[in-house]
Amino acid sequence: GAALARAGAEVVGRWWLLPHAATARRFVPLDAERPLVWYLDDLLIAGDRPHRVARACVRRLPRSAGWVARAHLTALVNGPARHVELAATAPMLEAGVRPDARLLVMSSGYDAGSRAVVLPFAPGATAPELAVKVSVLPAINATTRREHEHLTELRTSVSRDLAGTMPLPIASFDWRGHAVALQSMLDGPTLDRVLRECRDPARRIALLHEVTDWVIRLHKETAEQAAWTGVDVERWIRVPFAQFREAFDPGDDVDRLLKVVELRAGELVGRALPSVRRHVDLGPWNIIRTAAGLGVTDWESAPNRPSSGRGLPVCDLDYFLKYWLHIVAERLQGSQAAPGATALFPS
Repeated sequence: GAALARAGAEVVGRWWLLPHAATARRFVPLDAERPLVWYLDDLLIAGDRPHRVARACVRRLPRSAGWVARAHLTALVNGPARHVELAATAPMLEAGVRPDARLLVMSSGYDAGSRAVVLPFAPGATAPELAVKVSVLPAINATTRREHEHLTELRTSVSRDLAGTMPLPIASFDWRGHAVALQSMLDGPTLDRVLRECRDPARRIALLHEVTDWVIRLHKETAEQAAWTGVDVERWIRVPFAQFREAFDPGDDVDRLLKVVELRAGELVGRALPSVRRHVDLGPWNIIRTAAGLGVTDWESAPNRPSSGRGLPVCDLDYFLKYWLHIVAERLQGSQAAPGATALFPS
């Protein structure tokens, strides 16, 4: 610290890089206890006893995280410390963000289209003030703007009770060529964490029922009847199936199933089928266990998805069920399950 001061530099922040420095997707503040404790309580998945013990120790002594963290990032400035520019922009200040807020930053980091989610913690705050979504690349600015617009419109088209399970869009603006969207924060652990740490099969099944009920409410409140057409068969069935065949070379059994579906889809032309609002990415990482129940976040509308946000019913639930089954099977295979139990939930 003294050497830095003599060089005219000052430390403005320290972060824990997760999972590793080379593939960092989460930047958790190490110089503020409350954001660290929030991360441990709501996001960190401790799937076995050693990890749960380590989490409990760090939670009890947050200052020990610096010793546990394998990779750190220390940010310096040349001259006196100053506030982070993004936190001090006019839209952020108008939304109530403190310019001296500590920032927890997350990104999936899986592809160039990944966005950063910045969670500002006011001094002493036990939870983020709101969620700030930032396009990492200007090329995906339209995606961030579309989510803001889509969420604004969707909340006005459903009941007040259902709208309460979605983030409230607050503002959208550009910062240094990057699109930024501000949303209210759904506070609580992700269902990804709850399911992976849960040991009670009945509890995991109950969570599946809760998600099912939520999807039914969304689809019922947004359903519009329309005639099923040949264009729909091409768009929703034949084209995706052709892409699947080309990418995965399915065996005879799977190909036979696809052909049956294609045939039935053609037979339904002219029938009335519902079109519903979809989430499209209803994985357990986007479902939050809030104090009031379930909340659903990340209503991103990517360029390869319908601009209307509409699609076929059941697909959202099928998407969630796939990940639910993988998590349950993983837990069963790693536990002292009864013989043959994993056969009930094949991965």
